[in-house]
Amino acid sequence: MKQHSKKVYRLIPMIFCAVLLVSLFITDLMSSYTGYAAESGDYVIDDQGYLTDSEYNHLSSVLASVSNSHGVDVVVYLDDSLYGKTPQQLADDTYDYGGYRSDGILFMVNFEDNDWAISTKGYGITAFTDAGQDYMISQIRPYLSNGNYSQAIETYAELADDFLTQAENGQPYGTGNLPKKPFRFFRSLLIALGGGFIISWLRASSLKSQTKTVHKAVKADSYLVGNVVLNQSQEIFNHSEFRMAPQVSSGGGGGSTTHVSSSGAVHGGSSGKF
Repeated sequence: MKQHSKKVYRLIPMIFCAVLLVSLFITDLMSSYTGYAAESGDYVIDDQGYLTDSEYNHLSSVLASVSNSHGVDVVVYLDDSLYGKTPQQLADDTYDYGGYRSDGILFMVNFEDNDWAISTKGYGITAFTDAGQDYMISQIRPYLSNGNYSQAIETYAELADDFLTQAENGQPYGTGNLPKKPFRFFRSLLIALGGGFIISWLRASSLKSQTKTVHKAVKADSYLVGNVVLNQSQEIFNHSEFRMAPQVSSGGGGGSTTHVSSSGAVHGGSSGKF
C-alpha cells in the first residue's frame, strides 16, 4: 500500500509539468493566432509604440468613456504586420479573441502596406452601416495619410460617439442620412466663385441673344415677296430623332453587409488603403 502511494506522489510533479506545458502551448498558439499580446479588453492596442505615452493614456480614457456610456466597445488597433491574414480577418479575430463585449466596433490601422479595416459586431452592425463607415473613413483618412495617428483616433472616437447616439435615437446614419461634413471655407469660396462666373456668363449670353432681331423663319411662305398668293400649302413630316436617356435609380436607406469570421461570429465591416 505504501509502495502504491509513493508511485502516486511521484506522478504528481509529472502531471503538473505536463499541464503547465500544455497551458504554455495553448497560450502561445492563441497569441500567434490573434496577432497581438495585449491585455483583454484594451480599448487602444498599440504594442509597436506608434503613440506616445500621453497620447495612449488620453485616447484610452476617451474610448473607454464612449464605450461605457453606450455599452458598446469602441476599440482601435495599431500594428505593422498582418500575420498572414487579410486586414478584415485580422480585425475580426482581434475583436473576437480580445475579450470584448458582443456589441462593438474595432478600427484597425496596419502599417505593413497602409491598410485599414473596420470590424463591427452585434449592435455595432446596426449603428455603423456601410455608408456610415465610408463617411467615417473619409473623415479619418487625411490624418492617417499625414501621419497624425492621434488625431485620427480622436476623430474616430468622436464619430463613434455620434453614430451610436444617432442609432439609439432610432435613426442610424446611412445612405441619404449622413452627418453634414465640416464647413470648409476656401473650398466653398472656390465653388461660389465658379458658380457666380457661370451664372454671369449665362446672363450675358441671354442679353446678347436679345439684341439679334433677325431670326430663321419657321415656315417657307415667310420668304415670299410681293403680292404672291398661295392657293395651297402643306407641311411634310420629314424625320424624327429618338435618344435614350439614362435612368437614375433612387437609393434606399442603406444598411450593413455581413460576413462570418473564423470564430463563427457574424461581423460587419470594410477595409481599404490610406
